[in-house]
Amino acid sequence: MPMRPKKPHWNRQRSIKSYGNLVEARAREKYNLDPYFAEIEPGVRADAITQDGRPVEIKATAKNRAGGRHPRFRMWEDQTEALVKNDGLYVFAVYTMRRDGVRIDRMRCVEAHVVHERVEYYAPTAPRWKPQADVRADRLV
Repeated sequence: MPMRPKKPHWNRQRSIKSYGNLVEARAREKYNLDPYFAEIEPGVRADAITQDGRPVEIKATAKNRAGGRHPRFRMWEDQTEALVKNDGLYVFAVYTMRRDGVRIDRMRCVEAHVVHERVEYYAPTAPRWKPQADVRADRLV
C-alpha cells in the first residue's frame, strides 16, 4: 500500500514573506507603531516608527520551519548600528505558521543598544555584503 504524503501543518502555498507580514502587522498593533519605509541611514531601512519618532526593526522567525532548525534571527551590523545611532528598537517575534495565518508565541521589544552589546557579527555575506549574525531566538526573546 503506498504511503500518503504527510499533510503539512501550515499552508505551503503561502510564502514565508506573507507570514512575516502578518507578524509585522501584529507587532505594529501591539506596540502602537506606524509603518515606516524610509532610510534611517544610507542603505538602511526600518520597518516601523514609534509615536515619538524612534525607528523600529521587526524581526520574526517561525518555530515550525522545514528542516527542524532552531528559530533564529538574522541581523546585519550596519542596521543595528544605525538603530543604535538613532535611538532605535528591535521587536523580536517567534511565531507558529498555521493554515489560517500565524500564532504569536513570544514577542519582545528591545533597545537596539542592548542587542548590539549581545550579538557577535561575522564575515559579510549575501545579500547585503555587510557583517551579519544569526542569533538563536531563545537568546533574544
